[in-house]
Amino acid sequence: MKLDQIQGLISLIDKLEAFIKKDDFLKHDERAQAILVQTRSNLYDRRYVVSIIAAMKAGKSTTFNALLGRDLLPNETQACTAAITEIKHAAKRGEEVIKVYKDGRSVKIAADAERTLEQNFHLDVRASRATNEVPYIEKYFVESPVLALEQTQYRDLVQNFILVDTPGPNEAQVTDVDVSELQRVALEKLRDSDALIMLLDFQVLKTDTNATILRNIFENREDLARDQNKIYFLVNKIDTLQAKDGTVEQVIESVRSLIRMYAPIIQDPQVFAFSAKQAQLARSVMLGTATDEAKEAMKKDYGVKYAREVEMDGEFFTVVPKPEQFAAKLLEDSGILHVESNIIDRIFGTASVKLVDNAVDRLQQVIGNSRNAVQSQIELSTRNNAELLTIVQESKKRIEQLRQEGERLKDIPKQEIDALKQRINGILDTLVPQSKEILNTYMSREYVQGPDQNYLIEQVQSMQQTVVSALQVMLNRETDKIQRSVMDTQGEINDKLVKAFADLSEEANAIVGKKMNLQFQVFRMGDLEHTMTNQIYIDEENIESHREEQTQEQGSMMKDVLKGAGIGFGSGIILPGIGNIAGAIVGGVVGLFKNLFSNRASAREIHRIELAPIRDSLNQYVHDHIDKLIEELSANIRTSNERYVKFVDGQLNLFSANLKNQLDKIIRDYDNNKDNLEKHLLHMNEIKEALAAAEEELSHLTSLQPIA
Repeated sequence: MKLDQIQGLISLIDKLEAFIKKDDFLKHDERAQAILVQTRSNLYDRRYVVSIIAAMKAGKSTTFNALLGRDLLPNETQACTAAITEIKHAAKRGEEVIKVYKDGRSVKIAADAERTLEQNFHLDVRASRATNEVPYIEKYFVESPVLALEQTQYRDLVQNFILVDTPGPNEAQVTDVDVSELQRVALEKLRDSDALIMLLDFQVLKTDTNATILRNIFENREDLARDQNKIYFLVNKIDTLQAKDGTVEQVIESVRSLIRMYAPIIQDPQVFAFSAKQAQLARSVMLGTATDEAKEAMKKDYGVKYAREVEMDGEFFTVVPKPEQFAAKLLEDSGILHVESNIIDRIFGTASVKLVDNAVDRLQQVIGNSRNAVQSQIELSTRNNAELLTIVQESKKRIEQLRQEGERLKDIPKQEIDALKQRINGILDTLVPQSKEILNTYMSREYVQGPDQNYLIEQVQSMQQTVVSALQVMLNRETDKIQRSVMDTQGEINDKLVKAFADLSEEANAIVGKKMNLQFQVFRMGDLEHTMTNQIYIDEENIESHREEQTQEQGSMMKDVLKGAGIGFGSGIILPGIGNIAGAIVGGVVGLFKNLFSNRASAREIHRIELAPIRDSLNQYVHDHIDKLIEELSANIRTSNERYVKFVDGQLNLFSANLKNQLDKIIRDYDNNKDNLEKHLLHMNEIKEALAAAEEELSHLTSLQPIA
C-alpha cells in the first residue's frame, strides 16, 4: 500500500474540508463537504476481508489462533467451528462473542465466574452441534487484535479488517471430506473476499483429496482467472518435515506443480509454508497467555532444537532453555511472520491502487467544482441583472428539454438485464443435460441384485450419494457463474449510467457555456440525494468494488432485487432448491427402497433393486427444481428492470433539479454581492489561489513526488 500517499491524501482532505467550512462563499456547498467526508471514510473504512478454507484437520483453527495470539477458536482436539466466525480487527480484545441467527436474533457469549470467554465460546460451539442448532446460525462475530495487522505499518490506517473462519466440510459428521461443500464455500468466499487462503496439510499433500478439491473448484472455470491473484495456498504443519521429504522450498514447488496440474487457470500460484502450532505456542508465551501445559508442550516438542551446550567442571551438558527464552526465535522459525507480511502487503498493495485513484478523482471533482463556482462569479460580474435573469430562464427551459432527452437512459438497464437473462438462460439450459449425464455415468445399470438385502441397500445408498455429490458439484459451479454474471451486470449498468449522466452534464455545460461562458458544478449519481422509494440507488463511488471485490458493505440494487431468487452477494444457499438438493434427494430416494425389491426363484433367494425408478426420481427432482428456479429468476429479473427504470427516472429528476438549483444559486450569489462587487471579486481570487495550491499538492501526491 502506498501508505505515505494515502496519508497525504487524508491530510489534503482535512485541509480542504476545513477551508470550505470556514469560507463564507464555499461553506454552503454541502455536497462538496459530503464528498470529502465520504472520500476520507473510504480511505479509512474500506472493508478488507480475508477468508480461510480448509479440508478437515488441516489446522485451520490453530492457524486462526496463531494469527490472533489467543486460544479463541476451538482447536482440532475439541469441537471444530460449526458456523462462520468473523473476527474484526480491534485495538483490544472484545469481551464477548455475538452469536447471530439467520432470523435476526442474536445472543452474547461472555466470560462468567466459572469460565473465560474462550471456554464459553467453545462450549457453545459444542452445544450448537449437539442440538443440531447449526443450520439456524448465521455467524459468530467477535472483535480482537489481529497480530498480523497489528504489527504492520497499516495498523493506524485500516479500521475495517475482517478475518473469516469458514466451517470445515463435514465437521459435524464423521464421513470423508465433502468436496462439494468445500467447493461451494470456496467459490462464495472467492467472490466476497480480498484474499482467499486455502490451507493444506503437509502430512496429506500427496493424497487424492487435494487434487479433487482443486479440480472441483477450478476445473473448466476460465472465468475465475481474474481472481487468481487473491488466492493463497498455505502449507501447514511444515514442522513435521523430515529429511526424506526434501527441503521447504522443494515442498513449496511440489505444491505449485500440484496446483498447475489441477488448477491451470492459476498461472503463478502463491504458496507459503509454515507451522501454525509453532506460531500459536510462541505467541501465547510471548503474550503471557500460555498455560503451564502449553509451555511444557512447547519445551518438549521444540526445546531441543534451541538447546545449548554448557561446560561444568570439565563436563558438557545439554541445556534446554525455558519457553520464554526461545519463543521469539520459534515464532520466526514457524514461518508465520513471512506469511503474514507477504499476504497483507499484497492485499493492501492491490487495494491502494483503487483507493488512491478514487480519492484523487474525488478531490479533483471537489476542487474543480469549487473553482467553477468561483469562476462563474467572476464571469457574471460584467452582466446586468435583467440580462442574467433572461439567460437563466432560457437555460432552465433547455435543461428541461435535456431531461426529456435523458429518457433514453432507461434503455441501458433494460438492454443489460435482457443480456443477463440470456446468459442465465444459457447456463440453466445446461443443467438438465448435465444432470442426466451424471445420472447415466454413476447409475447406468438397470438393477443390482444379490442374496444380502442389507448389502444391496448400502450399495445403492453409496451409489446415490456419489450421484448427489456430483450433482452438487455441478450445481455449485453453474450457480457461481450466475452469481458472477449478476455482479458483472451490476457493474456494466453502473458504468454505463455514470457515463451517460456525465455526458448529460457535458451537454448542460455546453448549453450554459454558450450563454454565460461558465460551467456547472457536476455531481455524479452517488452525490445526489437518494430520495426514491426504498432508497434504491447505485453507489458510483464503489463501482470497482462491485465488479472486482464484491464487498457486502456496498449498496447494490441487484442484491436487493434478486434476493427473492436467492441470488445475493455471499448468500449461504445460492439458489432455492439447489442449495438443499443433497438432503432432499437422499431423503426422498431412501423411501423408495421398500417398493423396489423383487425376488427370483432359484436355489437360494436373490434380491434385486431396480435402479431405473431411482434414476428417474432423481432426474425428475432436479428437473422440477430447475423449472421452478427459471420461473423465479424470470420474475425477479422483470422486477429488476422495472426498479432500475424507476431509479433512472428519479435520478434524471434529481439531475435536472440539481442543475436548476445551481442556476438559482448563481442569481442569489449575484444579488448578494453586486453592491460590494470589488470586495467579492477579491475574495473569489483568493479562493482560486487556495484551490490552485490544493491542486498542486494533489498533483504532487498523484505523481508520488515529495511535497515541499
